[in-house]
Amino acid sequence: HDGGPNPRRNKRIFSKQFFKILHRLLKDNGTISVFAGRNPNEVSRIYRILSELGFRVYTTSFPGHQSA
Repeated sequence: HDGGPNPRRNKRIFSKQFFKILHRLLKDNGTISVFAGRNPNEVSRIYRILSELGFRVYTTSFPGHQSA
């Protein structure tokens, strides 16, 4: 997708309840990608939720993107 939804504007798809559903639906060794935005508080909140649910969480840059 281009840009991604904003976690602060759409709390429902960035909620623990929603990620629980995804966790149940994923096949063994399945993966999800989450564009969490640039707000450090939102990123931390989302990472915490994913970690609590047992996901292995890490950050990666998009190809061709360099951090400032």
